[in-house]
Amino acid sequence: MGRSVRVGFCLLALSVMTIFSGCPAEVDELNQTLTVSGTVTYQGKPLKMAAIHFLPTVAGGLPASGAIADGQIKNVYTRTPGDGIKPGRYRIAIMAFNEAFLETTTKRDFQGPDPKDVARGFEHLKNQTFPNRYSNSMDSGLVEEISPDHHTIHLELTD
Repeated sequence: MGRSVRVGFCLLALSVMTIFSGCPAEVDELNQTLTVSGTVTYQGKPLKMAAIHFLPTVAGGLPASGAIADGQIKNVYTRTPGDGIKPGRYRIAIMAFNEAFLETTTKRDFQGPDPKDVARGFEHLKNQTFPNRYSNSMDSGLVEEISPDHHTIHLELTD
């Protein structure tokens, strides 16, 4: 038996012993995710409709996204809907939408949305009063540490 085959068998045996000995596998720790919830207000009122993005402050971290509906943070995910967010420190960006924007961009036929409707929707976005700085994680000033002890956040946004 060649040396590489023996090393392979040793590694396999070590892996099996680790799994059956009750020691936590490194993969389980890497896959730990948390459900994030909380509230977002703007000028003291619940933010009606927005997307929220969590961008890791360390290299190699995984970004996450979710929704804000009637001031409630919902459905934060990393890779697939419902999978949660990894523990860590995140800069946060929030992109608010008004109903006129959503209405014009969701109308579509088999060719997609009408470009004129999309242009009107973006015009509505430009005219909204929500501060643009919140849509950039570097400018928003919003930073949260997400951990098993802290995964419910409350953000109070102002002008």
